Amino acid sequence: MDRPRVSIITATFNRSQVLRHTIASVIRQRFGAWELLVVGDACTDDTREVVASFGDPRIHYHALSENVGEQSGPNNHGVIAARGDLLAFVNHDDLWMPDHLEVLVSALDETKADLVFSLMAAIIPGHPPALSNFTPSGRYEPRTVVPASSWVFRRSLSERVGP
Repeated sequence: MDRPRVSIITATFNRSQVLRHTIASVIRQRFGAWELLVVGDACTDDTREVVASFGDPRIHYHALSENVGEQSGPNNHGVIAARGDLLAFVNHDDLWMPDHLEVLVSALDETKADLVFSLMAAIIPGHPPALSNFTPSGRYEPRTVVPASSWVFRRSLSERVGP
């Protein structure tokens, strides 16, 4: 595959049973110029096999030898290994709608912004679905919590900000 436009990073630790659904939601993207870097935080389950089972050359597994214990280590590893000019994160238990990348890449191209994000629906057993990332202005506001699974941003932003 030629160089992907978007590098997607998924940090994971022993969650293969839900990871397979996350990967499937990435594969269903209408925007196809991506690579997915699944970074295992010293996983001891069948994560490697689940990733390999998709047989998609755009999906790569990176196994960290020592457990960091939270997402920053695997995410930073993924950013370093990424080949795309745009970066995205999708948590190992999150799902994307099929137009997620298409809409956000288009927004980046049109606005020349460094980072854009989408609305998210939080679906938690025993609770009604809730819309998040919504602001009255339609733009980021400082008190808005915006989970990383809704971002797409330019590699240059990551280089300026650092790990």
